[in-house]
Amino acid sequence: MLISARHGIVLLLTPKCASTALETMLRPHMDLSLSGPPQVRHTNFRQFEAFIKPYLRETCPQTSFQTICLMREPTAWLYSWYRFRARSDLRSVRTAEARNSTGGISFPDFVRAYLSPRPPAYADPGGTQFDFVRNSEGQNGVDWIVPYEQVDLLVTHLSRTLGVPLHLPVTNVSPKAMYRSSRIQWAADIVQRAKLQLGFDARSGASESPDLHLPSDITAALRRKLADDFRTFGRAQEAVSGPRTVAVHAAE
Repeated sequence: MLISARHGIVLLLTPKCASTALETMLRPHMDLSLSGPPQVRHTNFRQFEAFIKPYLRETCPQTSFQTICLMREPTAWLYSWYRFRARSDLRSVRTAEARNSTGGISFPDFVRAYLSPRPPAYADPGGTQFDFVRNSEGQNGVDWIVPYEQVDLLVTHLSRTLGVPLHLPVTNVSPKAMYRSSRIQWAADIVQRAKLQLGFDARSGASESPDLHLPSDITAALRRKLADDFRTFGRAQEAVSGPRTVAVHAAE
């Protein structure tokens, strides 16, 4: 989570939604940064509501804050987790972490495992995007959810608000292709890192629709399981014209 008390911004870092890149870009311009372990970096809205919001109300009583986060199309979000856990370094570990690897597993099989009553470690992202944005009443609490595909809109808004030119770096990118052979995956990861160093935009192709590779029955089951996520994402797409601002000190 990143907070600018001077500009009234609270940016929640949704897992697998360019959070590392946003943190890298914005940390120098923010007054408060919650970093470190994932459970700290990815402070969700309910935690903000319970702990951070009262602090801001007390320390900045005259400031109106705007909560913002990115959200990915739900199937694409799962696909990003699948790709992230296929990376070669996770495959190579000979410890309990290896059980988190999706190496050698197809995306449809990954989704089937995710939909099972007790998902295995490799298919358990630890909650959903809606879990991240919902408030204590079970509704979306974030003022402005920006669709991941329109992250440039967020960068432009933050540039204007902070009064500095911002450019989103390409960092912490998951493998674009997964291979059954760990050696081939290792070589592919090296090629990808080289492309990043040469300035290729590794986010190109992010708009690919992974649900096209899923059987219709799996797609339907996934939409039922993540109904709140799909609904919230759809509303975010409809409301992409701009954020609304809410005062943290207002009576609630």
